[in-house]
Amino acid sequence: MKFNFLLLKIIFFTHLASMSFAQLPEHRGMYVDGFVSQILGNKQETDKLLDFIESNHFNALTLYELHLIDFENVRQVRELSRFIRNARKIGVKSIGAAAENADFFLNKIIPYNQSQVSRARFDVLNFEFEFWVPDLYQNGKYYCQSYLQPNGFSCDQNGAFQFYLQEIQNIHHLSQNNGLITEAYLGWFSQEQADSLLPYIDRLLLHAYVQNQEFAFEYSKERLLFLENTNEPIELIGLFSSEDQFLKQWLNDNDNDLLYAYSIYHDDFINFRNWNKVYENGYQWFTYSVLPEDAKVIDTNDETRDLEATFAANISIGPNPADDFVQLKGDLDWVKKVIIYDLNGELIKNFNFSSKIFVKELKKGIYLFRLIGENQVQTFRLLKH
Repeated sequence: MKFNFLLLKIIFFTHLASMSFAQLPEHRGMYVDGFVSQILGNKQETDKLLDFIESNHFNALTLYELHLIDFENVRQVRELSRFIRNARKIGVKSIGAAAENADFFLNKIIPYNQSQVSRARFDVLNFEFEFWVPDLYQNGKYYCQSYLQPNGFSCDQNGAFQFYLQEIQNIHHLSQNNGLITEAYLGWFSQEQADSLLPYIDRLLLHAYVQNQEFAFEYSKERLLFLENTNEPIELIGLFSSEDQFLKQWLNDNDNDLLYAYSIYHDDFINFRNWNKVYENGYQWFTYSVLPEDAKVIDTNDETRDLEATFAANISIGPNPADDFVQLKGDLDWVKKVIIYDLNGELIKNFNFSSKIFVKELKKGIYLFRLIGENQVQTFRLLKH
């Protein structure tokens, strides 16, 4: 039987309609790279990480490099235990161990947990094995030599997937027997693969690796529909990357606001359709070392971006959501034209600027409005009721 998330699902859907940009999602996660080689045992780096976690309201961590720990080394184990306990003190509820195979969890993480008090244990077994990336197993590459050939699997996509399926089943069995959560990272997969995997996954991290967060949901939509079409309910966490080739520049252009990035994805998700099997429950960021140092999550008690918020220093829009029209206010002298796109990038309207824009004829959904001047462009999102 799967880990029981029924109560979580009921609570999530009960509050879904009332969620605004200002509300923090249930899961606010971050991968921590370099955890053993650069952070663990280094007080300055550990304190820096804990400060970053607290200031950005992260409540879920997934730790990399745990294979570098000598679990027979009392000092290293104490340092790991101390870090987890200190993370709990600042509000971290979920601590995940990341690994590429079930044996590591069985032989390292489970015995570690059994030696610790509850507040120093891992809660999550996070499985990361990218079966959809041929460069990792073709032509005798890393996965082929380390996992596939030694276990009798072919070094091709089918072999990589069959290994993944075997391992996630074993990890799920470990989780059930030890009161833990089975968490998996997935990039690309088919409907058939989703049908096979979801019975063994409690929480799924689905990557939405884009350069512009406006298109994160569209990028993920096909895979989300695969998940919706399975027989298993699944807790979904949107996985975003702050790497140079993905959202780094977008974050810089949007005040490094992590919650704003999530709100775009969240709004597109809930406005696309009524979901029955997929319950979207927050975000996860890849990864700590490349997140902006001044990254921020606006707290619920702060002045926040609500649906009628200012989208530039001197321009505001409202109402948003809109039924018949929207009104622009502020410094608009520079604006010459307005262009409206849908989220697929299709041009909907192109017209000379007016501060009052009629939208009654638009279909229900989310649109990108671009204000165009001679040397300036401003973009905002509109939800049409």
